Amino acid sequence: MAAPVAVLLWIGISAFAVLVGAAVNAAIDRVWPSVATASAREANERVREAKAAELIARAAAARAAEDPDDPDMPSEFPERWSRFLPPDDVSSRLRAHHPKRNGDAPDPD
Repeated sequence: MAAPVAVLLWIGISAFAVLVGAAVNAAIDRVWPSVATASAREANERVREAKAAELIARAAAARAAEDPDDPDMPSEFPERWSRFLPPDDVSSRLRAHHPKRNGDAPDPD
């Protein structure tokens, strides 16, 4: 019974030592990076800055393209949401969508 406990304890201590070593390695690499690591970080930072500038430019273009008359109205409002707006005559709209039960003939009105 002691052997499995000792093996599991050894595996746990070894795993903890690996994690501590990785953390120390990352901290050292952050403070004193190698030449390849430093150049790769600079390249990643340039790419990140380019993406941020592109996002800011797209947002500015979208803001400039907004309708100045009604800034709160979504651009797709009339086409997309018109079927959800209440009609002027609710009863005629209900009659148009539901055929009569006797004979399923539409209303002659």
